[in-house]
Amino acid sequence: MAATVGSTSEAVAVNSAAARYDIVVIGGGPGGYVAALHAAELGKKVALVEADFLGGTCLNRGCIPSKTLLKHAEVIESIEEARAWGIESGELSFSLDKMKKRKDDVIQKLRGGIAYLLSQGKIDLHQGFGILEEGKVIRVETKAGETTRIQADRIIVATGSTPVVPPIPGLASAQFDTSDTIFDLPAIPKSVVIIGGGVIGVEFACIFASLQSDVTVIEAADRIIPSEDADASKVLTKLLKKKGIRFYTSTKVTEVQQDGEKKVVKCTDAKGKELSFKTETLIVSVGRKPNLSAVQDVAIEKEGPFIKVNEKMETNLPGIYAVGDVVGGYQLAHVASAEGVVAAANAAGLEEKMEYKVVPRCIYTLPEVASVGMTEEEAKKKGLSVRTERFDHVGNGKALALGETNGFVKVVYEEKYGEIIGVTMVGPHVTEMISEASAFMHLEGTVEEVTKMIHPHPTVSEAFYENAMHIVNKMRTNGVLV
Repeated sequence: MAATVGSTSEAVAVNSAAARYDIVVIGGGPGGYVAALHAAELGKKVALVEADFLGGTCLNRGCIPSKTLLKHAEVIESIEEARAWGIESGELSFSLDKMKKRKDDVIQKLRGGIAYLLSQGKIDLHQGFGILEEGKVIRVETKAGETTRIQADRIIVATGSTPVVPPIPGLASAQFDTSDTIFDLPAIPKSVVIIGGGVIGVEFACIFASLQSDVTVIEAADRIIPSEDADASKVLTKLLKKKGIRFYTSTKVTEVQQDGEKKVVKCTDAKGKELSFKTETLIVSVGRKPNLSAVQDVAIEKEGPFIKVNEKMETNLPGIYAVGDVVGGYQLAHVASAEGVVAAANAAGLEEKMEYKVVPRCIYTLPEVASVGMTEEEAKKKGLSVRTERFDHVGNGKALALGETNGFVKVVYEEKYGEIIGVTMVGPHVTEMISEASAFMHLEGTVEEVTKMIHPHPTVSEAFYENAMHIVNKMRTNGVLV
């Protein structure tokens, strides 16, 4: 029986105790449902096992709700900025209930879309916790306490991850939120402390700063978004500080205390100075750990805390694949989907390998940050002979018209031939623009080839072209290109 679409966003679960499939996918997030759809398109009989809502963390507690609220933040900032441009409006007010309703409506529509696609692909949906047993049997346990078993020739594990809760003294006894719980706050908090200045932490900082919360971010590394380009971190820090967000880097949280309705966060900075912050809302955002519940009963090999896979997404168990956050690496929804496609193809009898050279990384702050490939520091650590060129948006007509000139485009390129090794962008629309850089890198393109492509004017994307032109002219002046 194929899954069907009900009046809500969920497909109707299949009730079959002895069903057998070509491929069973455990986990309905961006890795899992994409793998299931791809396998079905390849003509396989497919089932998907999901314990909660379709769409996984990304759709329900991550990418989609956060970007919906970040759009609200962008509109709020635009309204405030418009006053300086001569566009007057009344007093600004917020309705958190309406914001949350819109967020929920977006989520519901996308859940319904996935359910529809599963139905169209004749993919059976088994609603429950999927646990892998010997002999490629999946035990499905429902929340109502019912248990069924299904069997498959091939299995793809895509069970995702959960937020890390660090062993900070007192934290377990305090009231705090993670990215799993923060989207349903009953009211806009007057103050917010965020432990963790990575991608998720700075996005939440932008959301709450726009809602006029007092926001403090505490980061153990010496800068925010420490895995990204240092210049991007520097520019983002400067611009977010202008929004009133306070950053404490090289700072370690030593204790958390519950003080009535407030939380007290105690820290020590790099100089040993003790700091203390009292806050209404505390968000812990220090990373994610794999959800291994599906493989707890089998001898699957791990690499650190993650399931170990090869370039075909195969585990050590024949016919068992794993994708997404559960295998570590880039914990990004689009990477999970790409891995799901590779796993599904191999499970269907084809030969596909996962390639991580060109993985775009996006941070949806205001301004946005996007990157692909290596930073200059990473390239030099690998012994590559590279150079960099940076073009600031202050010279870009569209950025000037938008009133967003604080960003830049930086290109890391191979010194001899000008092959693009990495690109970092900061500014408006760069999470869309980065795909152009990704395409050139995927095709092993050079900066000279970028200059042969006519870019529309005025656009922010011209900054990529202008940067490439500066590089090419330098290379010609130095006699590298003729």
